[in-house]
Amino acid sequence: MTSIPDLSTAFDIDEVHLYLHRTFGQDEGYIALSFGDGYLENGVYKFSIWQFSTASWPVSTKWPMSDAEIDALDEEVHKRVSEGQDIYICPMLRTEPMRVKWTGAGGRTVWADLDGGAHIPKQLEDYVTLIASGSLGHYHAYIQLYDFVDPQTIERLNKAFMKVSHADKGKWANNDVLRLPGTVNFKHGTPVKTVKEAKYSVNSSELMHALRFHLPHKSEVNPTPEEYEAVQVVEVVPIHKIPRLIRELLKEKSGDDRSRQSYFFIASCYEAGFSVDLTYTLALHHQPTVDKFSYRENGIKWEVLDVVRKLEAKHDGRR
Repeated sequence: MTSIPDLSTAFDIDEVHLYLHRTFGQDEGYIALSFGDGYLENGVYKFSIWQFSTASWPVSTKWPMSDAEIDALDEEVHKRVSEGQDIYICPMLRTEPMRVKWTGAGGRTVWADLDGGAHIPKQLEDYVTLIASGSLGHYHAYIQLYDFVDPQTIERLNKAFMKVSHADKGKWANNDVLRLPGTVNFKHGTPVKTVKEAKYSVNSSELMHALRFHLPHKSEVNPTPEEYEAVQVVEVVPIHKIPRLIRELLKEKSGDDRSRQSYFFIASCYEAGFSVDLTYTLALHHQPTVDKFSYRENGIKWEVLDVVRKLEAKHDGRR
């Protein structure tokens, strides 16, 4: 924590509730929260503590929530703010209590992180809610949909919204986090609060039409759960049937750029005509890939599928 604000004015639990109900409504899943204990080092805000928590949603079927309904989620938010911790939330519910890409439940919220000021196209202004993130000129923009859509549609809309509003290019994935409105930005000691309410929600089809010239191909967003679950370990082909290049790559050690090594290995398997299943099976024995991606649950499978999808799209001339 670097700045100590007056919590009686900076912290607003009612705004926390409003955000949760506006973003998640009566959809069901797990809310994903992250907490950071920050400090400044050479002008850069870093976290000495970074923790993760989940909570079931909905916590209440009533709105507004009564004092008797203040639950464990509220208690945790109160506790973290009182301890001077920055609080972040994922705008998409999870299907499981994990904030990894394949647990995105889908939703009704599209978002963008506007670090260079609020540049909202005129045709979208009535649909956008703006949250001041607590840093000067920094906003989080949200668009609420009438209809519930899958995680890949949200990610495509996020990327298109990002492009037209000149937003941060790193905040489009379904497991990204943004500051929770109603809490405090302890870097500056300022509240995270709503500064503009949207006038309307919008159907996803209407929003896709408005953003149609900026929508990315599906290969540029995360794989679907169906694609992911379909990837399985297979019986490895005889070693003499594996091209020499891949046999040599299977012997290599991890270097300084394991991501590059892994990408080259997966791409080499793809160019050899191997199936996704066989590529995944071999990747489990490629040391740089194992060292880079096995720290997270099923990370190797996810990386293989993601790279292969991009290569397929490139091969088909769709990128």
